[in-house]
Amino acid sequence: MVPIPRDVGLALQELLPRDGPVPLQGGRLLQCGIVSGLSSEQLRQPRTIILLGASGVSDGLLSEDVQAGARFIRLEPVSKDADVSEDGTAALHSLLLELLRLMSQGLECPMLLCCSQPAGDHAAVGHDSAVLAAAVVATLGLAPAKEAVSLAEALIPNIRLDAELQDLLTFGTGAASPEAVLGTELLGRAQSVLQGCTVSSPQTSGEDEAAWLRRDLKALHRQARTAPDDAPNLAALLAELAAGAGRLAALSHRAGDAAAASFARGWALVRLQRFGDAREALQFAAALAAIAPTAGGVGRGKPDVGSQIAKELAAIPASEGLSCRLVVRPHESSEAVDPKRQVVVVAKCSSEGKEEDDGQRWQTLPCPSRFSWIIYGPPCTLFAAGCTPAENENHALQVLNLSTQIKADSPGSGDDPPVHETVDAIAQALKADSGCYLHASAGSTAGGVALACFLCKYGFGYPDDWSPAQPAHPAAEVTDLVRGLQ
Repeated sequence: MVPIPRDVGLALQELLPRDGPVPLQGGRLLQCGIVSGLSSEQLRQPRTIILLGASGVSDGLLSEDVQAGARFIRLEPVSKDADVSEDGTAALHSLLLELLRLMSQGLECPMLLCCSQPAGDHAAVGHDSAVLAAAVVATLGLAPAKEAVSLAEALIPNIRLDAELQDLLTFGTGAASPEAVLGTELLGRAQSVLQGCTVSSPQTSGEDEAAWLRRDLKALHRQARTAPDDAPNLAALLAELAAGAGRLAALSHRAGDAAAASFARGWALVRLQRFGDAREALQFAAALAAIAPTAGGVGRGKPDVGSQIAKELAAIPASEGLSCRLVVRPHESSEAVDPKRQVVVVAKCSSEGKEEDDGQRWQTLPCPSRFSWIIYGPPCTLFAAGCTPAENENHALQVLNLSTQIKADSPGSGDDPPVHETVDAIAQALKADSGCYLHASAGSTAGGVALACFLCKYGFGYPDDWSPAQPAHPAAEVTDLVRGLQ
């Protein structure tokens, strides 16, 4: 199986917390064990190819279309007999300094760091290219040393980093640190070039990034589908596919494109047995697919993605992945009954006059924490409860048609409103066919007390079924239920 370039930015994003900042965009730094067999479709223009090893590009390792328009830079080779020795670590340290100097000079991205040794004689140098890529990430402060070690292991499956190579990443070998040798100004320039923050190396636009992601993910998906189950690099390929597909979904303005990308992420995560993340990605894909116009299909030539999503969801064990975020659509949100799961609403948004969006522009809207439906009887009877919404969470309540918000506790240090007034306000809103959201501050018991009193008096039925003359539910039964919602 011919190796393909590994995207360091996407691999790093998969290792770091999902909700954290993106330290390195995809398409900036690539790594490959060997350049033999690469095609121009696997690389992107403009590009800089940094070669480790003694062989030249005239050895037939690169096709003419790959060589066209690329800038080649050679670093001194590392002896494959000293890859884990003290001398080998010192040599890697020297290569790291030279690589950072080159980056600071405004190299064009993507940069491909690879070896030029013939196949069968490149193990040590391919090992070094992964370690150097991880060391660059750690040195420029894009990730802690621990994550950088994991990054190297993800780039080259089955790699073993002993103490000497870990010392390289943390600069604990006694050698001078890159900051001491090169200075903070030079390292700052190298970081700016790598992250696309300089005039000489402008950051890739979202449209351009989405375009090359589609192409690269297609190759990754093809290779992951055809790889044997025991292939040593299969897990790494699936992890990179999952990270890249998640990034592509976020970049896609059209709901159909985002659905196809999110499905690819879920497909990869199912095979990695990361069932929680897989369930969330596939629910996200299903919600997006429902937004995409049926006549136009889903995504780019993928009208059957809906059935594929259902097939992958069915492959997840019923008891697995139930703690992930719950992704729902405004008119199909009845599953949102577990206050322990964060609820996210996927909804259409204005196309802002862009006819090419074809009515598929979408947005994700977070619900308040501990959101849970109490009565779900659309379109007229809607009653939910949870924590007091933050400013960015009110939009989700609006698209769920919860137009009336009732606060059960005092906004300050004063006394809470009388419980009977809160219960009456809920009843009046529901009788008026106005969706109602009962909320209280996190840690407050006022919301639970008001909810328990309402359910004792009116129960879970629709207003036409209410009979206030007698309690709808025993107090003990309702108390246990409400306690589970808090």
